[in-house]
Amino acid sequence: MQGGVTKEQMAYWMQDLTDITLLDYIFSQQDRIGNIDFVPYWHWVEDGKVRMAKADDGDRPAAAHDAKLIRRTWLNDNDAGGKVKYANFTKKTGMLEKIRHYNPETYRRLIALDKDLKAKGKLYAYLRDTFG
Repeated sequence: MQGGVTKEQMAYWMQDLTDITLLDYIFSQQDRIGNIDFVPYWHWVEDGKVRMAKADDGDRPAAAHDAKLIRRTWLNDNDAGGKVKYANFTKKTGMLEKIRHYNPETYRRLIALDKDLKAKGKLYAYLRDTFG
């Protein structure tokens, strides 16, 4: 652990930051970096599967003696996104072009979103009807 941050925490932050950058580009978010909330979760392996539980009270789950406390990103502030008048800092700084790897699942979802928007499918209709 360096600087009080575990390697597991850093791995989650790296994954989350690449996904957030993509979302911020799409939604023209202005002020995300430096304005990220989180929710702490315990993560552990039990019966060969990764388990997790929200760390509401800070106590480690009884069955998880080797659990790691990891802060998971929580996107609950998007007041500076989706408006044409706001600066899309992700776009202006070329952040997407500088990222060299995305999680394969994130990439598959991006392709599905692109197809839906082009076909004016369910997601397109939801965005149009909900956000104008």
